[in-house]
Amino acid sequence: MTGSFLVSSMERLNLVSFGETIGYSQIGLLIEKPKAETRDDSLLAPFSSHVWLLILISMIVMGPLIWGIIRFRVWLSTGDAHLNRVIPLGSCVWFVYGALMKQGSVLSPVTDSSRMLFATWWIFITVLTAFYTANLTAYMTLSALKVPVQSIDDISGNQKSWLAPAGDSIQMYVNNSATLRRLQSAGRGSYIRHDEPIARTISKVRSGYVYIDEVSKLNAMMMADYYASNHTCHVYVVPLKDQYIKYSLAAPKDSQLHHIFDPFVHWLVMSGIASKWKRDAEVDAEPCAIPKGIQGTQLKNEELRMIYYILLVSYGCGVALLLLEVGLGRLLDRCAGGGGARPARQSLSVLQRVLGQEAGAAAGKTAWPAASGDQSKPTTTYAYGMSVNPAAVSTWSAVTTSLTTPPAGPASSAAPAGSGSGAPRSDREVLQEMRNNIKYINNRPYMFVRDGAGGVRPVPVTEERSEVFERVFKDLKERPNSSRVDDHFGDLYSPEHLMRQ
Repeated sequence: MTGSFLVSSMERLNLVSFGETIGYSQIGLLIEKPKAETRDDSLLAPFSSHVWLLILISMIVMGPLIWGIIRFRVWLSTGDAHLNRVIPLGSCVWFVYGALMKQGSVLSPVTDSSRMLFATWWIFITVLTAFYTANLTAYMTLSALKVPVQSIDDISGNQKSWLAPAGDSIQMYVNNSATLRRLQSAGRGSYIRHDEPIARTISKVRSGYVYIDEVSKLNAMMMADYYASNHTCHVYVVPLKDQYIKYSLAAPKDSQLHHIFDPFVHWLVMSGIASKWKRDAEVDAEPCAIPKGIQGTQLKNEELRMIYYILLVSYGCGVALLLLEVGLGRLLDRCAGGGGARPARQSLSVLQRVLGQEAGAAAGKTAWPAASGDQSKPTTTYAYGMSVNPAAVSTWSAVTTSLTTPPAGPASSAAPAGSGSGAPRSDREVLQEMRNNIKYINNRPYMFVRDGAGGVRPVPVTEERSEVFERVFKDLKERPNSSRVDDHFGDLYSPEHLMRQ
């Protein structure tokens, strides 16, 4: 009878009989410790490729869909002053992209259908960004190394070779594995002697081999190398799932000795004494274990590689579009002007030229009058209306204005009406005349102009009203040497005159 426990296997059952099983031992692999991989796909990791594709499609479709429904609603409401406002296609597309980046929007839909589309997209973005943020946080904080070899099949897939002790129960395990025998036939598997030094075996494992043995023995080898190499882990133990061997006492076939020892072995197992002895004999391999769960990790520069790529591509696209716009602009100028360059002045609108961007763009200045010459002076309350037509009494209102004296310019010193020679007035004179008649009401610039009924109305100095300034400029330009500031605007359009009327 044996004096120690042996591995119970099918080959040995043909020669001896085994008694009560006292315990199990798991088979594992000893591999080179995995190295931390650079996670440069962190930006794309939260979603799969299929999800990213659907998000891209939804972004492309949503902008034109909103614009199309708004245009269709305007077509159905032709003549309605409240529902005829169309949001440009570019603004709709930019709203979709801005919402995805969790930015606000200045667009204000006026119909229920467009509001429903806006709200639907916002809800979709809220849920989408919540999932993305949560998954990205988990991906960046989960400290888990990727183990390349976790099964026998991975040895073949990673082009590695195996080592195993000869003449032991592990050799019987290898003989029963078709994958390991196939690798051995291909020259990628061999046995080593029991008396081979641990350092030599560890050296082979670090060079790319996979060593097969019981997990308890592999842990002992790993920790021996750990203490021998100044507390540095060079290898790692991978237990094989569902790969166990059992130990029992062996006796000759048909022996009566099992009836004597089996009750005692059964008592050792059921009382937990055998398990305690096993735990006491095992080596603590915690120092070389790979941490699992959420760990505090420090973001590395390599993990931001995707962001750098995106920035470089964006900068490159921006420069390419700039060159394309400049090239197309010059080409259109040459085609429109017969090969000559278009004057820079013509590229500015009348409103931009009135505001002084013609001469002060380089210096970042404008020709707007000051909001108030003396802030200590009290403001005056005037009553004025959009029209002096008595039928429009309902448009009168009371406002507080802070009025300044317009600076004197070439227009104010122009010749009186009818005293000129009929020569056309220069653009500078017309623009200066328009500048001198910009007045501030509640710290906002307005220009007083005539309306179709012969009345006066203040026009806000904004890009949305640029067509009004185009018409005023054209009107003044067509009246050479026949009007001054006081004739065309003058006191007739001042708040004091309107109040008197």
